[in-house]
Amino acid sequence: MESIFDELATQSKEDDWADVVATIEKNRIDQNEIENEENPEFELIHKKKKKSNNIIDLKQSCYSSNEIRSLLESMSEEQQHVFYRVREWCTKRLRNPGIEPIRVFITGGAGTGKIHLLKCLHYEATKFFSRKKNT
Repeated sequence: MESIFDELATQSKEDDWADVVATIEKNRIDQNEIENEENPEFELIHKKKKKSNNIIDLKQSCYSSNEIRSLLESMSEEQQHVFYRVREWCTKRLRNPGIEPIRVFITGGAGTGKIHLLKCLHYEATKFFSRKKNT
């Protein structure tokens, strides 16, 4: 009697799992059909996904000296400490390309100036290493 119960329980679990997988697959197929449907009324709702060719669009950020100067002047003491430490590493790297890479972990809550610091670091590092290319 117990073996029959165990067999039914096992069979029931396998059937339930098969139902779940089948339902998920059916939903995925239905969703793909809806997304690929050529209906102008749905274009606003379901924007077609662009096919990716593994090309990444990079936004080139160019700042004027005045924009960066105001960012540099408004950095906190902690941001300045990190900034000058990275700047010092850049000068060492120009003199000795074999120097260890710098690793900096920047963290903080919303509005603490992480992006502000990164913009300044990007500008300064780009300025340093573009000098090397020009010489």
